[in-house]
Amino acid sequence: MRSLPRSQGALVTAALLSILAAACQGGGSTASAPSGPPPQVVTMDEGLPDPVARVGGEAITLDTLETEAAAGVVRARQQMYEARRQALERMIDTRLAEAEAKKRGITPEELVKAEVDGKLAAPSDDEVAKFYEERKDRIKKPLEEVKDRIVQMLERQKRGERDAAFRESLRTAANVEIYLAAPLMKVSADDDPRKGPADAPVQIIEFSDFQCPYCGKAAETVEAVVQKYGDKVSVVYRDFPLPMHKEAHRASQAAQCANDQGKFWEYHDVLFKNVQKMKDEDLQEHATTAGLDLEKFKGCLSADTHVAEVDKDIADGKKVGMSGTPGFFINGRFLGGARPIEDFAAIIDEELAKAAKN
Repeated sequence: MRSLPRSQGALVTAALLSILAAACQGGGSTASAPSGPPPQVVTMDEGLPDPVARVGGEAITLDTLETEAAAGVVRARQQMYEARRQALERMIDTRLAEAEAKKRGITPEELVKAEVDGKLAAPSDDEVAKFYEERKDRIKKPLEEVKDRIVQMLERQKRGERDAAFRESLRTAANVEIYLAAPLMKVSADDDPRKGPADAPVQIIEFSDFQCPYCGKAAETVEAVVQKYGDKVSVVYRDFPLPMHKEAHRASQAAQCANDQGKFWEYHDVLFKNVQKMKDEDLQEHATTAGLDLEKFKGCLSADTHVAEVDKDIADGKKVGMSGTPGFFINGRFLGGARPIEDFAAIIDEELAKAAKN
């Protein structure tokens, strides 16, 4: 059987709207290079020398190298895990399909035709119209011009969903257990704003940028995650304004000023609805919208009260490999970019299943 992407709906929409990216990428930072201990990776490379080099007799330690190389190392480990996980998923699906086909006395190809293709219904006119209405502001073409493409995409979506459901039924019947572990990072929550109980079984630490449009989309997904899982998840927001977003650092400071008044999340929501309005006068207007004491807010912002706090978040983000936004660590497992809720749910469900066993 073919291994299909987890979120077919997201891929369909992306193909139709030609969405080319889902994250803000930065180079460098508004804060100085991180110092202190290296990123704490649960599974470190074995056999690396320490020191790793000497220059003029002065040692370059392994800890120093790990801090400098954090972003690249984290990405490489994540890519290695994903490559292995995808291959493992294909192997599992192939073996289960071959076993089921053999039991029925048919070929795997015939099994797919019977259980996937044979159980698909053509997209209805109502489904096509609903898909179009939800996206017409972005499609910007009459329904008649794009109807055939929408039908094709809905067919692929339905096939993907049916394929995934059948694969899952085979896995459930076979009691599949996966032991390949994702790379984990020990990421500090610091004393940053939190939504949800601190002792929730799933801890999500988010690094984000108020001027990044993809972070705004991700914020909506995070809220959907909180609504879906309730007290089972906790979300901590940490600042990672990128240098290419010139007003983002100031916006992060403003959000911390709002936090001083106990209204971080209200201000957070207003900022993400106004990513093009980040001048000081805009930040003050947003403070009024969020219900803040404006004079206290203005005093906090003009005094640069939270510059060091924002810079500390940036430095901590660098230590765990952050280089773009948004980025999430779900019980230490990295998930980057404005991903659909299905991608969050896949990790969260695995983590909740682990917690239930312990």
